Amino acid sequence: MEANTPTTSTTFTRSATAPLSKDRCFFCQVDDGQSLFTVRTENAGNELKNAMQITKDPVLMTR
Repeated sequence: MEANTPTTSTTFTRSATAPLSKDRCFFCQVDDGQSLFTVRTENAGNELKNAMQITKDPVLMTR
């Protein structure tokens, strides 16, 4: 008879990822020499949040 072992899930947190560099691309964190743009509108923030929820990418979701 096999023993039942409970499955555990760990929460993916920001501390589990590399620190975000604001001098690099938000999405890929690469500095390719191109100019970065500052986005400061509520609408842009909401659109980014929606995109993160669609992709379900844990790294992007923790930024």
